[in-house]
Amino acid sequence: MNKRLLFILLSLLPALCVTAQPRRSTVVPVRFGLGESDASRAGLPDSLRSAVSLLGPGGKVDSAMVRGYVSPDGGDAANAKTAARRTASSVEAVRAFFPGISVSGTPCGVDWDGLREGIDRLMTFEPGRREELLEARAIVVSPDTDTRKSRLMDLHGGKTWWLLSQECFAALRRADVTLFLASPADREPCREAAVEAHDSVAVEAAPVREAVVEAPAGGAAEVPAMEPVKERRIAVSVGTNLLVPLSSLCAEVPVSDRLSVAAGWYSPWIWPSDANKFCFEFQAADVWATWWFGSKAVSGLGGNTLAGHSVFVGVFGGHYDIERDYHGYQGELYGAYAGYSYSFTVGRRMRLTLAAGLGYARNPSREYRVYTDGGKLIRVNPPVTETRNWFGPVKAAVTLSVPIYLTYSPG
Repeated sequence: MNKRLLFILLSLLPALCVTAQPRRSTVVPVRFGLGESDASRAGLPDSLRSAVSLLGPGGKVDSAMVRGYVSPDGGDAANAKTAARRTASSVEAVRAFFPGISVSGTPCGVDWDGLREGIDRLMTFEPGRREELLEARAIVVSPDTDTRKSRLMDLHGGKTWWLLSQECFAALRRADVTLFLASPADREPCREAAVEAHDSVAVEAAPVREAVVEAPAGGAAEVPAMEPVKERRIAVSVGTNLLVPLSSLCAEVPVSDRLSVAAGWYSPWIWPSDANKFCFEFQAADVWATWWFGSKAVSGLGGNTLAGHSVFVGVFGGHYDIERDYHGYQGELYGAYAGYSYSFTVGRRMRLTLAAGLGYARNPSREYRVYTDGGKLIRVNPPVTETRNWFGPVKAAVTLSVPIYLTYSPG
């Protein structure tokens, strides 16, 4: 009896080995910018060409599967449409590169599983924020998917969301192209295995997975007609320097993904009723250009977001009148500077920017006296203009600003 059982097992062993043999496949990722969905522009054909060169002889691709993902920046509707567009565009690119093969695509929505992995990696580089990141990780893996994003955005006043957007979100904007090299007969079991490998993502993205893109056998994939995806970007940020409260105004405009230009106006004006005892009048303006470092994407915005570390250069000019006890000085002030700034979110609507600059200032001034209350200014005789030059700190700002957004359809 034991010999017969052993014979049966030995007879089934070749079939079991063939069945257990994994199907050969390779995954080709393609990265997209915020709101982008053109796989060809994102470099998918070049990535496919590199993948084919690594397969070697006999590595013929007979089918492919595409999964499109997005970061959690935008709204639910915009994210679903962007994931579908990335999937459809990638299917077209794969079908054009491998004519005649079977290509399928699935928009998977927000890659929450990828964000969890990004947080795990980030904890090794940010040990001082480990507790904060553990809180964010708990939110990401929580079953309450409806409030997951809002809770992340509110965590620690938005600082955690900003950190994740700078360090993790870029890796989530992608499409994964799985190229299968096994026979068509093994396609379905392997596809199920691939789905199981992404099980957590597939379950969470179920509402948007109805838009499955299948490539026809004899032509290019058909892209479903969709409404334009609406995104937001900062048109202008308006704020005030808290070091000069209620008497300063500044505006900053992004001109590219890394560059912005700004202008400020300062007019502190102190003139008590006993005017000739003490007064301080100062009016000045400056303009500067800022170069921003780090990721350009945060809070569902495209383009420059005026956040993070930056350096700036600028020029300034103004005039003043300072008087105390019937004796004062009038003069001008102008120069140039360069410096460093750091901007971060305060709550969900505002930004706080800390800035300091070093530079050169030139200050010509003239002395005067006043002999009666409210009387005319009398220049000292003979009139003398003193000019002072200064090298050192010339700019300091703690700016509270409110971004104003522009809605647009990304190309």
